[in-house]
Amino acid sequence: MDNAAQITLRRRLDPARRRLRARLGGEWLFDTLEACLFYEKGRHPVYAIPFKVLDSAILVPTLPEEVGTAGDGQWWSLGTGGEVRPAVVRTWSMAPADLPILKEYAAIKMAAADAWYEEDTEVFYKPRDPFRRVEILESSRQVRVEVHGIVMAETRRPRLVLETGLPEQWYIPRPDINWAHLAGSHMQSRCQYKGKARYWDVIIDDQTFAAMAWSYEETVVEASALAVLVGFPRTHESVKTFVGNTQLKQTTYSPDWHNPSMAIGEYP
Repeated sequence: MDNAAQITLRRRLDPARRRLRARLGGEWLFDTLEACLFYEKGRHPVYAIPFKVLDSAILVPTLPEEVGTAGDGQWWSLGTGGEVRPAVVRTWSMAPADLPILKEYAAIKMAAADAWYEEDTEVFYKPRDPFRRVEILESSRQVRVEVHGIVMAETRRPRLVLETGLPEQWYIPRPDINWAHLAGSHMQSRCQYKGKARYWDVIIDDQTFAAMAWSYEETVVEASALAVLVGFPRTHESVKTFVGNTQLKQTTYSPDWHNPSMAIGEYP
C-alpha cells in the first residue's frame, strides 16, 4: 500500500443509515437522515452531520486553549438558551486532502446535547460502533469470585460476556451473591452497548473497597440477558476470579477498546 493510501485510511465517514436527532435545553438541535460515523485512527467514532442542518447562529468560536491537540479543522462551542457547551463541534472550512467530503460535515460530541436519539431509541455515552460486538453466553461452568480472601459469589449458572477489545467478563445471578459484605454505592455509569449500571461497595472488617460490584439494571435491548446480574472487576488486585479450578489472570482494560483502529481498513 502506498503512503497516500495509508493516509486516506486513517479516517473515514460511514453512513449511519438511520434518523439521528439531538435535543438541548428542550429544543431540537437537528434532525437528519444523513448522519455518519466519523472514524479517526486512535479515537472512538463520533457522529458527523451535514453542516447545513446546524443553526450557525448558535456556534461560538472556541479558544485554542479549550481544544488542545484535537486534530485539524475548527472547533466551536454551542451556545443556546443561555447555556454554552464548550468545544463540542468540529468543522472544516477547507476540504482536507485525505477526506475532502469533511468540508460538508460537522463532527459533534455527545456533550453537545442533553439527549440523543437514533430513530426513537435514546443513545447514551457514545455512538455505538458497528465494528464492536458484545456476546452474552449462558454457561454451566463453576465461577467463584473472592475479594480480599472472602467468597463474594459462587455459581454454576453464570453468563460470559465477550466484548471486542476487552477481557472476558463473568456475570453472576443475584441469588448466588454474598450480600452480607455489599453496601449500596452512589456511583452509576452508562455503557452504549449494555445500559445503565449501579454499583456496590464491598466491606470486609474495617476495609471498604469502593464500587467493587455492579449490575446493569437498565439494559439496552441487545443486552437484556445481563439484566440485574452482578459483575466484579478483574482489574483490582484484591479480586480473584476462578473458573473451575483455574484462577483468571488479573487484567487491565485493553487500549484497543477506545481505539477504533481495527475498523480502519481497506473497503471495497
